[in-house]
Parts: sequence; C-alpha cells; structure tokens
Amino acid sequence: MKMKTWTIRNKILLSILLVTASAAGIITIVFNMGSLDVIEKNYSEELLQKEEFIIDSLDTGLTRSYTIGTGAACDKSFIEKSEAYSLTEDESNLTDIASKLREYASFSGSISSMYYYMTEEDVLITSREYPVYRKDASRSLSSIVSAYGNEDISAPVLLRDVGDMNSYTLSYIIPVKTDSGKIRGYMFMNMDCDLLYYDYIADAVSDITEEAVILLGDRVAASKGGDNVGDRYSGYEQNSKWLEAKKAAGSDGDYVYVCCSGNFSGCSIFVKVSQNEIVADMTNLWGYMIVIMLAVILAAIVAAMYVSDRICRPVGELTESMTAAAEGDLQVRAEVESRDEIGELADDFNYMMDQMNQLIGQLVEEEKKKKDAELEALQYQITPHFMYNTLNSIRSAALIKGEKELAGVIGDFVQLLQASVSKKGKMYSLIEEIEMLKKYISVQEFRFGSSIDAEYDITDEAGACIVPRLILQPLVENAIIHGMDMKSGGRLTISAEYSDGRLCMKVSDNGRGMSPEEIDQLLSSRERKTRGLTAVGVPNIIDRLRIYYGDEGTLAYESGDEGTTAVIVMPADKVTVEFIDK
Repeated sequence: MKMKTWTIRNKILLSILLVTASAAGIITIVFNMGSLDVIEKNYSEELLQKEEFIIDSLDTGLTRSYTIGTGAACDKSFIEKSEAYSLTEDESNLTDIASKLREYASFSGSISSMYYYMTEEDVLITSREYPVYRKDASRSLSSIVSAYGNEDISAPVLLRDVGDMNSYTLSYIIPVKTDSGKIRGYMFMNMDCDLLYYDYIADAVSDITEEAVILLGDRVAASKGGDNVGDRYSGYEQNSKWLEAKKAAGSDGDYVYVCCSGNFSGCSIFVKVSQNEIVADMTNLWGYMIVIMLAVILAAIVAAMYVSDRICRPVGELTESMTAAAEGDLQVRAEVESRDEIGELADDFNYMMDQMNQLIGQLVEEEKKKKDAELEALQYQITPHFMYNTLNSIRSAALIKGEKELAGVIGDFVQLLQASVSKKGKMYSLIEEIEMLKKYISVQEFRFGSSIDAEYDITDEAGACIVPRLILQPLVENAIIHGMDMKSGGRLTISAEYSDGRLCMKVSDNGRGMSPEEIDQLLSSRERKTRGLTAVGVPNIIDRLRIYYGDEGTLAYESGDEGTTAVIVMPADKVTVEFIDK
C-alpha cells in the first residue's frame, strides 16, 4: 500500500501557516493597542504636567494680586484722600487716588487693572488712563457690594468689569476699613479674562485641542475663542467626572481629558483632546507592520516545508511496517533511526510486536488454565447443594424421630441460609421479608431457649411494597442480641405503613435502650459486621438505602426507658421492576 505523504504534509504546512499568521496578527494588534495606550498615556501625563505648571502660575499671580490688594486696603492714604474728597469735593483727590492705584497695580504683571470704590460718595476710581474715575457708579456696583457686604473675600470672583461692562474680570474684592472698622470702600484687584487665555493656556493648546477652558466653579473664566466667558460651562455635567477631581487625566475612548485645580484660587483648567488626533501618526506604522508580518509568514512557509519533509518520511516508513503487521506479518519491524518522538514510536511498535509474539505463546497456556478454573468452579457449585441436601436429610431424620420442633427450626434455617447466599432477587415484597423474619425469630427462640413476643402490624398497602432483600433482618438481630433481655422474655414489634408514596418501617423492642452517644456511634460507624446470619449490619443498611434511594432513604433510631425503635423511611413509589433481579 503506497503511503500518501502529501496529506499530512499539507496539514503540517497549513497548521504552521495558520499559527504563524495568527501569532503575527495577534502580535501586530497587541503592539498597536499597546502603542496606542502608551502614546495616549504619555500625552495625557505631559499635558497634565503642563496644566499643573499653568495652574500654579495662575495661583501665584492671584496670590500676588490678593496680597497687593490687601496691602493697598491697609494704606491710610486712601482713607485720607476719600475723607478729603468727601469734605471738599476736590477732584484732585480722586486723581491722587488713581495715581496710587496705578502704583500698586504696577507691582504685579498679573494685575490688569485696579479699582477703588468709595461707597459713601458713590465714586469709582480706576488705575486706567481713561476713565480715571466715574461718579454715580452705584447702578453697576450695588449688586456686587450687596452680595459681598462686610465680608473679607479671600477667593476671586468672576464678574463683568465694573469699569468696562463689555468684558469680564477675575477679581478680588477687598473691603477698605477705617480704624474703627467701618467700611469706607472696596478695593477691586482685576485680572482681565481676555488676557487669561493668552497669558496662561494658549501655549498648552494645539491644533488637535478640542476644548480648553479656565473655570471658576462652573463658570467660564477664559476659553479658546472667548465667546462663552462669564457663562455657565455647557459641558459641566457631561464632564463632571473630571471637573470634580482636583487633578485627573484619562480617556473615554473618544477623547482624552485633563483637569487640574488650584489650591488657593479655586480655579481649574480643563482640556479636551480628540483621541484620534493624538494617535493619528500611528497609522503610518501599519504599512511597516504588514510588510514585516508578510515576511514572517513567508519564512514560516519555507520552514514548514522543511519540517514536514523531515516528519513525513519516517512516518511513511512506520506506516508501511504497521500495514504489513496488520496483514499478518508478525515478524516485521520498523527501521526508523530518528531520535525524536517518531523514533520512540517506532521503538514502541517493535516492542509491541515482540510482546505480541510472546503473548501468543502464553495464550495456549492460559487456555489450559481456563479449563482447569472452569472445572474448579463446577466443583464449588456443588458445595451449597451439598449443604442444603445434608440439612434437609437431618430435618427428615428429626421428623422420623418425632422431633418436630427441631425439624421446624432446621427447615427455617435452611430457608434463611438460601435467602442469605442466593444471588437471585435483590428485592422482594415486604410480606416476603416478614415471612423471613418470622423464620429468623423462630431460630433465635430455639437458640436462646425462650420465646419472643413478636407483634406484626403491617398494612395491606405496605405489605405490597417492594423492599431490598433482608433490609429488616439486621435490625431484628440487633434488637434480640443487644437490646432485649432474653432471660426475662422480650417483646418485639414490627410495623409498616404506606402514605403519600413513602414507606415507613419500624422495629421496636422493650430492651435497656441506648444513649444518644451510642446511637450516634452506631449510625456513623463504617465497620461492617463480620458475624451473624447475613454478615450485614447497620452500615450495610445505610449503604443500600443510599444506593437505591439517595437522600430519600433514611435510617434513624429512637430510644428511651421503654426500649429502642429503629425507623426506616424510603420512597416506595420509586421502586420499579428494574431493581428486581429474578
């Protein structure tokens, strides 16, 4: 028979090709996904570092502004000039205050403007060149003053520029108080929101930035474009996961989010960047990776052809040897010299052929031994018949001599012996079990020389139920031997009833009873009985109940001063003819 090595060779080629292609594809995908994760992580970490630096710079600027404003609020010259203007209405005092404001504003480049509002005179003085001051300013400042009252505010607020209502400022409002604690006016330290974007976050924004804002609470203090400054940030709820964190960087699969909050100012910077834009350069790597993958697959094909040839040749030789052996040539041997698994297989084949020849030689001897064993088995089959015949002969002799009681006991014993050693019938009816028990009790009465008061309370339905053979005999044996006092006479009650598909059987005696510990030891013991008529005991009953009925077959003991009762409960309606070996 010619070996078709092309079949296994093609399978090897295909297997190696599939494994290589799959591995290359998986590596490519994993590398790509890993690279995307690394690029995204590095970008978000770098952007977060930039934002931390920016928010620290913003906090520093605001801290500096607040410190300067606090110092100006403590400058007595503002109080003096305010009082002088109040008395004389000389506007040169207002000009002097404006000059003083410009002087303080020059202390920090973060301050875009500085205002002093005299509440009693309702005059707003600015550090700007125009307007230097404005009278009747209460219309624009009344709501602000009313909101902050007499409180010292150490956090910035976002409001329309009170000097120029067309723009917004991030301002500190610091009360100016007299020595008596009376508020004489308010100092406004302003950072122009239009400048915040360019001064702080413009350098951190690139063409791929989707959104970049400075927030104070939920309101926009600065943004790319500046159209929504002063408004509530429209994406606050959508991006609350990031905005509510002091410092956060992450992605939802579509965008990369970075948010960082200042400890002093309470301002936060939020940047949103498209993930596709971040990893756009990765697409250029796909071409190189595909070329590498194709090169790997080509190399795998060449290697697969070489490997398949090395494997198929010795396999073909081994197959030819096996074919010859199958056709009856038991002297054939495989001549494969490779020292791999195929070589080991060839050695095993040769060893198998040697063993086969040896077994054929042993087969004749085994056949002879088998015939001898069959003869010996026939001899053993004669032994039980010899025992039954002998006992029946003794029984007949007893009857002839008038020993009817002895003959009856021997007859009962013969039937019990047949029931215990018979291989026929794993189950029979409860009525048959009761008949066996009566014969067993008769033998025990003869053995102990005293009568046993046995009562039987078996309902008709219970008597018709099928039970495992000799299921009650060990319980009766325990009651007679270990429970009752045979010298003073014993009373034994055997009852059974059927209800709702379950059979309940009880064996009760009037013996000395058992302690709870003795009951537990008896039910938990796995030691089998080795003496007695049937060589079975409580463990055997428990095992048979479990085999036939599972958890629904149980054996329990109840004991007291008036004796002991063994109770067997099992599902009688589940017994079918398949359990009866007749």
